[in-house]
Amino acid sequence: MEYHYTYISYDEHGNKYHGVRTSKYKTPWEDDYLGSFEDKTFNPVGKFVQRTFSKRRTAEYFEAWFHNKYDVANNPEWVNQINSPCGWGELCVVNSIKTRKGKKLCINKITGERKFLKKCKKEWAIFRRNHDTGKKWWRNKVTGKLCKTFDCPGEEWERSGNNTAGTKWWIHIETGERKRSIHSPGPDWTNKKARNPTKASLGKIWVKEVETGNLLMIEREQFNSKLHKKSGPNANKKWTLDPIAKKRIYSKE
Repeated sequence: MEYHYTYISYDEHGNKYHGVRTSKYKTPWEDDYLGSFEDKTFNPVGKFVQRTFSKRRTAEYFEAWFHNKYDVANNPEWVNQINSPCGWGELCVVNSIKTRKGKKLCINKITGERKFLKKCKKEWAIFRRNHDTGKKWWRNKVTGKLCKTFDCPGEEWERSGNNTAGTKWWIHIETGERKRSIHSPGPDWTNKKARNPTKASLGKIWVKEVETGNLLMIEREQFNSKLHKKSGPNANKKWTLDPIAKKRIYSKE
């Protein structure tokens, strides 16, 4: 579990430091991290959790907005030495806006590395948010390294993953053998109940014996209303139409 948040750490003299943090397995209030500041005279004694976020990128954008609004780099109350330009994440790999002027954010087709370049050459391409659409996973036969590309990177690479898109489970009627295939492997194969043939409750229901009151799991075909009563939270329930809300509800009535 990851927690993304912005915080303000402070010392006894009223000096403050604003930053962004991602903690693992610890809530922001349990995390004892106080900041990566460069001012050696700053000795924080605690911190205030400012806001929490669902994504690291959103937290970085808020940090940049806060830094520029209050100009923390030039404000004597803050020990921050720089205003975060737009967060230090995936789209802000270069800190200075001037160094990015006239350049494009490119991504390496093989390694996935991102850089600001004047021109994307050879294995580099312009980065887009949907850049991974259509890519496939490949595994190096020698090193075991994984990469995601449109085409095979080389002879030493092979496809990685299940590759089960468009296939179904099929089961042999006599032998019980199972396999995946787009079409039926033969005349003795069926896809009915082929997905979970080993599931113990497949095709069975919970019932209560009328005489003894014992709970049993029996085949659906063996159910006898004189001997059994359906058991469970949804027993004897059916779909009905709520006359007021005009919605289908699952109830006994």
